[in-house]
Amino acid sequence: MSTQTLSAPSGLVESVSGIDPRHDRQKLLDEARLRLEIEMEGVRFDKQAIALLSQSDEEIAAGIQPTVEGPDSGLQNAFWLDSGIHVGLRHHSRSPYTLDHRDGVLVLQVPEGESREVELIRRHRVLGRTLSTGERFEQIGSVNPEGGLRIAFSNECSLKDTNEDCKFCDFNHRARLTEGASVYLKSPRQVAETFALAREEGTANHLNLTGGFIPERRELEYYLDAAEEIRELTGLSHFRGTAVIGAPADLKMLEKYKESGFNSVSINLEIWDKDIFKAICPGKEKRTGGQAHWIAALEAAVEVFGRGFVKSNIVAGLEPKDSILEGVEYLASKGVNCLAGPFQPRVGTALEGHRSPETPWHWDLQLKVAQIQLKYGYTTDQIYNCAIPGRVAHDLFRIFAGEAVNGKLARWKYPVVA
Repeated sequence: MSTQTLSAPSGLVESVSGIDPRHDRQKLLDEARLRLEIEMEGVRFDKQAIALLSQSDEEIAAGIQPTVEGPDSGLQNAFWLDSGIHVGLRHHSRSPYTLDHRDGVLVLQVPEGESREVELIRRHRVLGRTLSTGERFEQIGSVNPEGGLRIAFSNECSLKDTNEDCKFCDFNHRARLTEGASVYLKSPRQVAETFALAREEGTANHLNLTGGFIPERRELEYYLDAAEEIRELTGLSHFRGTAVIGAPADLKMLEKYKESGFNSVSINLEIWDKDIFKAICPGKEKRTGGQAHWIAALEAAVEVFGRGFVKSNIVAGLEPKDSILEGVEYLASKGVNCLAGPFQPRVGTALEGHRSPETPWHWDLQLKVAQIQLKYGYTTDQIYNCAIPGRVAHDLFRIFAGEAVNGKLARWKYPVVA
Protein backbone atom coordinates (compact mmCIF):
# COMPACT_ATOMS: atom_id res chain seq x y z
CA MET A 1 0.00 0.00 0.00
CA SER A 2 1.26 3.45 -0.84
CA THR A 3 2.06 5.75 2.06
CA GLN A 4 2.44 8.89 -0.03
CA THR A 5 1.78 12.22 1.59
CA LEU A 6 -1.66 13.64 0.87
CA SER A 7 -2.73 17.18 1.59
CA ALA A 8 -6.08 18.89 2.00
CA PRO A 9 -8.12 19.83 -1.06
CA SER A 10 -6.97 23.04 -2.71
CA GLY A 11 -8.29 26.11 -0.92
CA LEU A 12 -9.45 24.30 2.22
CA VAL A 13 -6.67 25.24 4.60
CA GLU A 14 -6.42 28.78 3.32
CA SER A 15 -10.17 29.34 3.71
CA VAL A 16 -10.28 28.39 7.40
CA SER A 17 -9.70 31.22 9.83
CA GLY A 18 -7.66 30.86 13.00
CA ILE A 19 -5.06 28.42 11.67
CA ASP A 20 -1.58 29.03 13.03
CA PRO A 21 0.88 28.39 10.18
CA ARG A 22 3.54 27.39 12.73
CA HIS A 23 1.68 24.16 13.44
CA ASP A 24 3.02 21.13 11.68
CA ARG A 25 -0.27 20.65 9.88
CA GLN A 26 1.05 18.24 7.28
CA LYS A 27 2.33 15.86 9.94
CA LEU A 28 -1.11 15.87 11.54
CA LEU A 29 -2.76 15.23 8.17
CA ASP A 30 -0.39 12.30 7.61
CA GLU A 31 -1.27 10.93 11.05
CA ALA A 32 -5.01 11.24 10.35
CA ARG A 33 -4.55 9.44 7.05
CA LEU A 34 -2.55 6.73 8.82
CA ARG A 35 -5.46 6.27 11.21
CA LEU A 36 -7.83 5.85 8.28
CA GLU A 37 -5.55 3.33 6.58
CA ILE A 38 -5.14 1.21 9.70
CA GLU A 39 -8.84 1.27 10.50
CA MET A 40 -9.55 0.20 6.91
CA GLU A 41 -6.78 -2.40 6.63
CA GLY A 42 -6.57 -3.57 10.23
CA VAL A 43 -3.27 -4.35 11.95
CA ARG A 44 -1.38 -7.54 12.74
CA PHE A 45 -0.44 -8.22 16.36
CA ASP A 46 -0.17 -10.87 19.02
CA LYS A 47 -3.66 -10.61 20.46
CA GLN A 48 -2.86 -12.28 23.78
CA ALA A 49 0.14 -10.03 24.44
CA ILE A 50 -1.78 -6.88 23.57
CA ALA A 51 -4.73 -8.02 25.66
CA LEU A 52 -2.46 -8.44 28.68
CA LEU A 53 -1.07 -4.96 28.18
CA SER A 54 -4.58 -3.56 27.90
CA GLN A 55 -5.62 -4.66 31.39
CA SER A 56 -5.83 -2.16 34.20
CA ASP A 57 -3.48 -2.56 37.17
CA GLU A 58 -6.43 -3.56 39.35
CA GLU A 59 -7.45 -6.31 36.96
CA ILE A 60 -3.91 -7.62 36.62
CA ALA A 61 -3.63 -7.84 40.41
CA ALA A 62 -6.96 -9.67 40.60
CA GLY A 63 -6.06 -12.05 37.78
CA ILE A 64 -9.09 -11.03 35.71
CA GLN A 65 -8.92 -12.26 32.14
CA PRO A 66 -9.44 -9.56 29.50
CA THR A 67 -11.94 -9.78 26.70
CA VAL A 68 -9.64 -10.37 23.74
CA GLU A 69 -12.18 -10.55 20.94
CA GLY A 70 -15.11 -8.23 20.40
CA PRO A 71 -17.97 -8.59 17.90
CA ASP A 72 -15.75 -7.03 15.24
CA SER A 73 -13.00 -9.62 15.82
CA GLY A 74 -10.87 -6.95 17.44
CA LEU A 75 -9.85 -5.83 20.87
CA GLN A 76 -12.05 -3.41 22.76
CA ASN A 77 -9.15 -0.97 22.82
CA ALA A 78 -7.16 1.46 20.72
CA PHE A 79 -3.80 3.20 20.76
CA TRP A 80 -2.60 6.80 20.67
CA LEU A 81 -0.30 8.14 18.01
CA ASP A 82 2.17 10.78 19.13
CA SER A 83 0.00 13.45 17.50
CA GLY A 84 -2.89 12.88 19.91
CA ILE A 85 -4.89 10.94 17.31
CA HIS A 86 -6.15 7.54 18.41
CA VAL A 87 -6.51 4.46 16.22
CA GLY A 88 -8.90 1.55 16.78
CA LEU A 89 -7.46 -1.95 17.03
CA ARG A 90 -8.91 -4.32 14.46
CA HIS A 91 -6.88 -7.45 13.90
CA HIS A 92 -6.30 -8.56 10.32
CA SER A 93 -3.77 -11.29 9.55
CA ARG A 94 -2.89 -9.83 6.12
CA SER A 95 -2.55 -6.18 7.13
CA PRO A 96 0.63 -4.39 6.03
CA TYR A 97 0.73 -2.73 9.47
CA THR A 98 2.09 -4.54 12.52
CA LEU A 99 2.17 -3.91 16.26
CA ASP A 100 5.05 -5.47 18.17
CA HIS A 101 5.32 -5.86 21.93
CA ARG A 102 8.88 -5.00 22.99
CA ASP A 103 9.70 -4.90 26.70
CA GLY A 104 6.31 -3.54 27.64
CA VAL A 105 6.29 -0.99 24.83
CA LEU A 106 4.11 -1.09 21.72
CA VAL A 107 5.85 -0.37 18.43
CA LEU A 108 3.93 0.29 15.22
CA GLN A 109 5.64 -0.73 12.00
CA VAL A 110 4.46 1.26 8.98
CA PRO A 111 5.18 -0.03 5.46
CA GLU A 112 8.04 1.91 3.89
CA GLY A 113 8.28 3.96 7.07
CA GLU A 114 10.02 4.08 10.41
CA SER A 115 8.85 2.18 13.45
CA ARG A 116 7.33 4.32 16.17
CA GLU A 117 6.29 3.79 19.74
CA VAL A 118 2.57 4.11 20.39
CA GLU A 119 0.60 4.24 23.63
CA LEU A 120 -2.02 1.59 24.18
CA ILE A 121 -5.32 2.78 25.58
CA ARG A 122 -5.62 0.34 28.42
CA ARG A 123 -8.72 -1.56 29.32
CA HIS A 124 -10.63 0.54 31.83
CA ARG A 125 -11.29 -0.96 35.24
CA VAL A 126 -14.99 -0.10 35.00
CA LEU A 127 -15.43 -2.91 32.46
CA GLY A 128 -14.91 -5.45 35.22
CA ARG A 129 -17.38 -3.91 37.65
CA THR A 130 -20.62 -5.70 38.43
CA LEU A 131 -24.16 -4.35 38.32
CA SER A 132 -26.63 -4.94 41.13
CA THR A 133 -28.36 -7.47 38.85
CA GLY A 134 -25.16 -9.54 38.60
CA GLU A 135 -24.04 -8.71 35.06
CA ARG A 136 -20.58 -7.33 34.36
CA PHE A 137 -20.38 -3.80 33.01
CA GLU A 138 -18.81 -5.06 29.76
CA GLN A 139 -21.85 -7.28 29.13
CA ILE A 140 -23.97 -4.14 28.94
CA GLY A 141 -21.80 -1.42 27.39
CA SER A 142 -18.38 -0.26 26.19
CA VAL A 143 -16.41 2.94 26.78
CA ASN A 144 -14.21 4.92 24.40
CA PRO A 145 -11.22 7.28 24.70
CA GLU A 146 -13.33 10.44 24.51
CA GLY A 147 -15.33 9.48 27.58
CA GLY A 148 -18.35 8.05 25.82
CA LEU A 149 -20.45 5.03 26.75
CA ARG A 150 -22.14 2.96 24.07
CA ILE A 151 -24.98 0.59 24.89
CA ALA A 152 -26.92 -1.51 22.41
CA PHE A 153 -30.07 -2.24 24.38
CA SER A 154 -31.13 -5.02 22.01
CA ASN A 155 -28.99 -7.62 20.24
CA GLU A 156 -31.47 -8.15 17.44
CA CYS A 157 -33.03 -6.21 14.59
CA SER A 158 -36.61 -7.21 13.80
CA LEU A 159 -36.07 -6.68 10.06
CA LYS A 160 -34.58 -10.18 9.93
CA ASP A 161 -38.08 -11.58 10.36
CA THR A 162 -39.12 -10.12 6.99
CA ASN A 163 -35.71 -10.62 5.32
CA GLU A 164 -35.35 -6.84 5.01
CA ASP A 165 -32.05 -6.23 6.78
CA CYS A 166 -29.92 -3.39 5.44
CA LYS A 167 -27.57 -5.18 3.04
CA PHE A 168 -24.37 -3.96 4.73
CA CYS A 169 -25.46 -4.50 8.34
CA ASP A 170 -24.25 -7.45 10.43
CA PHE A 171 -26.26 -6.60 13.55
CA ASN A 172 -28.22 -9.85 13.60
CA HIS A 173 -25.20 -11.92 12.60
CA ARG A 174 -23.14 -10.49 15.47
CA ALA A 175 -25.98 -11.22 17.87
CA ARG A 176 -25.66 -14.91 17.02
CA LEU A 177 -21.86 -14.87 17.31
CA THR A 178 -21.81 -13.16 20.69
CA GLU A 179 -24.64 -15.10 22.28
CA GLY A 180 -23.87 -15.38 25.98
CA ALA A 181 -21.16 -12.68 25.90
CA SER A 182 -23.64 -9.86 26.37
CA VAL A 183 -27.19 -9.45 27.63
CA TYR A 184 -29.71 -10.07 24.85
CA LEU A 185 -32.09 -7.32 25.95
CA LYS A 186 -30.88 -4.79 28.49
CA SER A 187 -33.45 -3.39 30.86
CA PRO A 188 -33.78 0.39 31.29
CA ARG A 189 -32.47 -0.07 34.83
CA GLN A 190 -29.35 -1.85 33.58
CA VAL A 191 -28.74 0.96 31.09
CA ALA A 192 -29.07 3.59 33.80
CA GLU A 193 -26.91 1.73 36.30
CA THR A 194 -24.17 1.22 33.70
CA PHE A 195 -24.22 4.93 32.86
CA ALA A 196 -24.09 5.83 36.54
CA LEU A 197 -21.14 3.49 37.15
CA ALA A 198 -19.25 4.95 34.21
CA ARG A 199 -19.82 8.49 35.49
CA GLU A 200 -18.73 7.41 38.96
CA GLU A 201 -15.47 6.11 37.50
CA GLY A 202 -14.99 9.34 35.53
CA THR A 203 -14.89 7.57 32.20
CA ALA A 204 -18.19 8.44 30.54
CA ASN A 205 -19.96 11.77 30.33
CA HIS A 206 -21.95 10.85 27.24
CA LEU A 207 -24.32 7.97 26.52
CA ASN A 208 -25.02 6.61 23.04
CA LEU A 209 -28.06 4.34 23.32
CA THR A 210 -28.88 2.27 20.29
CA GLY A 211 -30.49 -0.98 19.23
CA GLY A 212 -31.92 -2.87 16.31
CA PHE A 213 -35.01 -1.90 14.35
CA ILE A 214 -38.09 -2.39 16.54
CA PRO A 215 -41.71 -1.18 16.29
CA GLU A 216 -41.92 2.58 16.85
CA ARG A 217 -44.20 2.59 19.90
CA ARG A 218 -42.05 0.05 21.73
CA GLU A 219 -38.89 1.98 20.85
CA LEU A 220 -40.22 5.25 22.26
CA GLU A 221 -41.43 3.61 25.46
CA TYR A 222 -38.04 1.98 25.99
CA TYR A 223 -36.10 5.22 25.61
CA LEU A 224 -38.49 7.08 27.90
CA ASP A 225 -38.12 4.37 30.55
CA ALA A 226 -34.32 4.40 30.25
CA ALA A 227 -34.22 8.20 30.59
CA GLU A 228 -36.43 8.06 33.68
CA GLU A 229 -34.10 5.53 35.30
CA ILE A 230 -31.06 7.66 34.42
CA ARG A 231 -32.61 10.75 35.96
CA GLU A 232 -33.41 8.79 39.12
CA LEU A 233 -29.91 7.31 39.54
CA THR A 234 -27.85 10.34 38.51
CA GLY A 235 -30.03 13.23 39.61
CA LEU A 236 -29.67 14.80 36.15
CA SER A 237 -32.78 16.31 34.59
CA HIS A 238 -31.05 16.36 31.21
CA PHE A 239 -27.89 14.54 30.23
CA ARG A 240 -25.43 14.19 27.38
CA GLY A 241 -27.11 11.36 25.61
CA THR A 242 -27.87 10.44 22.01
CA ALA A 243 -30.94 8.34 21.29
CA VAL A 244 -30.28 6.37 18.10
CA ILE A 245 -33.76 5.86 16.66
CA GLY A 246 -35.71 5.12 13.53
CA ALA A 247 -37.68 7.84 11.80
CA PRO A 248 -40.95 8.03 13.77
CA ALA A 249 -44.18 8.04 11.76
CA ASP A 250 -45.49 10.83 13.97
CA LEU A 251 -42.74 13.44 14.00
CA LYS A 252 -44.22 15.06 17.11
CA MET A 253 -42.87 12.05 19.01
CA LEU A 254 -39.39 13.58 18.69
CA GLU A 255 -40.32 16.10 21.38
CA LYS A 256 -40.77 13.30 23.90
CA TYR A 257 -37.13 12.19 23.51
CA LYS A 258 -35.98 15.73 24.29
CA GLU A 259 -38.38 16.11 27.22
CA SER A 260 -37.16 12.82 28.70
CA GLY A 261 -33.59 14.11 29.06
CA PHE A 262 -31.67 13.19 25.88
CA ASN A 263 -29.85 16.17 24.36
CA SER A 264 -29.49 14.72 20.84
CA VAL A 265 -30.81 12.09 18.46
CA SER A 266 -29.28 10.05 15.68
CA ILE A 267 -31.42 8.98 12.73
CA ASN A 268 -29.11 7.13 10.36
CA LEU A 269 -30.09 7.58 6.73
CA GLU A 270 -27.31 5.25 5.42
CA ILE A 271 -27.73 6.07 1.69
CA TRP A 272 -28.43 9.40 -0.03
CA ASP A 273 -29.29 8.24 -3.56
CA LYS A 274 -32.99 7.40 -3.32
CA ASP A 275 -32.86 4.45 -5.73
CA ILE A 276 -29.80 2.89 -4.09
CA PHE A 277 -31.50 3.48 -0.73
CA LYS A 278 -34.39 1.27 -1.85
CA ALA A 279 -32.02 -1.52 -2.85
CA ILE A 280 -29.66 -1.38 0.16
CA CYS A 281 -32.16 -0.53 2.91
CA PRO A 282 -35.37 -2.37 1.95
CA GLY A 283 -36.76 -2.41 5.49
CA LYS A 284 -36.25 1.30 6.02
CA GLU A 285 -37.87 1.95 2.66
CA LYS A 286 -40.92 -0.23 3.27
CA ARG A 287 -41.55 0.06 7.01
CA THR A 288 -40.96 3.70 7.87
CA GLY A 289 -42.29 5.89 5.08
CA GLY A 290 -39.32 5.65 2.75
CA GLN A 291 -36.24 7.82 2.38
CA ALA A 292 -38.17 11.08 2.01
CA HIS A 293 -39.73 10.55 5.43
CA TRP A 294 -36.32 9.82 7.01
CA ILE A 295 -35.03 13.14 5.66
CA ALA A 296 -38.15 14.90 6.94
CA ALA A 297 -37.57 13.32 10.36
CA LEU A 298 -34.01 14.65 10.45
CA GLU A 299 -35.16 18.16 9.62
CA ALA A 300 -37.94 17.98 12.21
CA ALA A 301 -35.44 16.77 14.82
CA VAL A 302 -33.35 19.92 14.31
CA GLU A 303 -36.41 21.99 15.25
CA VAL A 304 -36.61 20.05 18.51
CA PHE A 305 -32.98 19.50 19.54
CA GLY A 306 -31.30 22.40 17.83
CA ARG A 307 -28.77 22.80 15.09
CA GLY A 308 -25.79 20.48 15.49
CA PHE A 309 -27.52 18.13 17.93
CA VAL A 310 -29.02 15.84 15.30
CA LYS A 311 -26.77 13.26 13.69
CA SER A 312 -26.99 11.00 10.68
CA ASN A 313 -24.62 8.69 8.84
CA ILE A 314 -24.07 7.72 5.23
CA VAL A 315 -22.25 4.45 4.57
CA ALA A 316 -19.46 5.61 2.28
CA GLY A 317 -18.64 3.33 -0.61
CA LEU A 318 -22.05 2.09 -1.72
CA GLU A 319 -22.88 5.04 -3.97
CA PRO A 320 -20.88 7.63 -5.96
CA LYS A 321 -18.83 10.12 -3.95
CA ASP A 322 -20.67 13.07 -5.47
CA SER A 323 -23.95 11.64 -4.21
CA ILE A 324 -22.58 11.24 -0.67
CA LEU A 325 -21.24 14.79 -0.61
CA GLU A 326 -24.55 16.11 -1.90
CA GLY A 327 -26.28 14.41 1.02
CA VAL A 328 -23.76 15.57 3.62
CA GLU A 329 -23.96 19.15 2.32
CA TYR A 330 -27.76 19.22 2.20
CA LEU A 331 -28.15 17.83 5.71
CA ALA A 332 -25.41 20.09 7.11
CA SER A 333 -27.22 23.10 5.66
CA LYS A 334 -30.33 22.02 7.58
CA GLY A 335 -28.50 21.67 10.89
CA VAL A 336 -27.87 17.90 10.73
CA ASN A 337 -24.37 16.72 11.59
CA CYS A 338 -23.85 14.03 8.95
CA LEU A 339 -20.86 11.68 8.86
CA ALA A 340 -19.78 9.29 6.11
CA GLY A 341 -18.22 6.24 7.75
CA PRO A 342 -16.35 3.91 5.37
CA PHE A 343 -18.19 0.81 4.17
CA GLN A 344 -16.46 -2.33 5.40
CA PRO A 345 -17.90 -5.61 4.11
CA ARG A 346 -19.05 -7.73 7.03
CA VAL A 347 -19.27 -11.48 7.40
CA GLY A 348 -22.86 -12.68 7.41
CA THR A 349 -24.26 -9.80 5.35
CA ALA A 350 -25.59 -9.67 1.80
CA LEU A 351 -22.47 -7.68 0.85
CA GLU A 352 -19.97 -10.11 2.37
CA GLY A 353 -17.02 -10.41 -0.01
CA HIS A 354 -17.62 -7.06 -1.70
CA ARG A 355 -14.85 -4.48 -1.66
CA SER A 356 -14.84 -0.98 -0.28
CA PRO A 357 -13.16 1.78 -2.32
CA GLU A 358 -9.44 2.15 -1.67
CA THR A 359 -8.07 4.42 1.05
CA PRO A 360 -7.34 7.46 -1.21
CA TRP A 361 -11.04 7.54 -2.19
CA HIS A 362 -12.12 7.55 1.46
CA TRP A 363 -9.40 10.03 2.43
CA ASP A 364 -10.56 12.55 -0.14
CA LEU A 365 -14.14 12.09 1.05
CA GLN A 366 -13.25 12.63 4.72
CA LEU A 367 -11.35 15.82 3.88
CA LYS A 368 -14.41 17.15 2.09
CA VAL A 369 -16.79 16.13 4.88
CA ALA A 370 -14.63 18.09 7.34
CA GLN A 371 -14.71 21.04 4.95
CA ILE A 372 -18.51 20.96 4.90
CA GLN A 373 -18.71 20.83 8.71
CA LEU A 374 -16.43 23.86 8.93
CA LYS A 375 -18.36 25.70 6.23
CA TYR A 376 -21.61 25.45 8.19
CA GLY A 377 -20.08 26.55 11.47
CA TYR A 378 -20.29 23.43 13.58
CA THR A 379 -18.25 23.26 16.78
CA THR A 380 -16.00 20.50 18.06
CA ASP A 381 -18.41 19.89 20.90
CA GLN A 382 -21.30 19.42 18.47
CA ILE A 383 -19.51 17.02 16.14
CA TYR A 384 -18.43 14.81 19.04
CA ASN A 385 -21.78 15.01 20.82
CA CYS A 386 -23.56 12.97 18.18
CA ALA A 387 -20.82 10.48 17.33
CA ILE A 388 -19.28 7.71 19.41
CA PRO A 389 -16.38 7.37 19.16
CA GLY A 390 -14.75 10.22 17.21
CA ARG A 391 -13.76 9.51 13.61
CA VAL A 392 -11.17 10.66 11.11
CA ALA A 393 -13.45 13.50 10.00
CA HIS A 394 -13.34 14.78 13.60
CA ASP A 395 -9.54 14.78 13.58
CA LEU A 396 -9.54 16.69 10.30
CA PHE A 397 -12.11 19.17 11.58
CA ARG A 398 -9.92 19.95 14.57
CA ILE A 399 -6.76 20.19 12.48
CA PHE A 400 -8.31 22.68 10.07
CA ALA A 401 -10.01 24.59 12.88
CA GLY A 402 -6.56 25.34 14.29
CA GLU A 403 -6.86 23.35 17.53
CA ALA A 404 -3.38 21.83 17.36
CA VAL A 405 -0.76 23.05 19.84
CA ASN A 406 2.89 22.42 19.03
CA GLY A 407 1.89 20.05 16.28
CA LYS A 408 -0.38 17.92 18.45
CA LEU A 409 -4.09 17.64 19.14
CA ALA A 410 -5.16 17.58 22.76
CA ARG A 411 -6.97 14.39 23.74
CA TRP A 412 -10.58 15.50 23.54
CA LYS A 413 -13.01 14.49 26.32
CA TYR A 414 -16.74 15.07 26.79
CA PRO A 415 -17.24 17.84 29.36
CA VAL A 416 -18.70 16.82 32.70
CA VAL A 417 -22.39 17.57 33.16
CA ALA A 418 -23.20 18.41 36.77
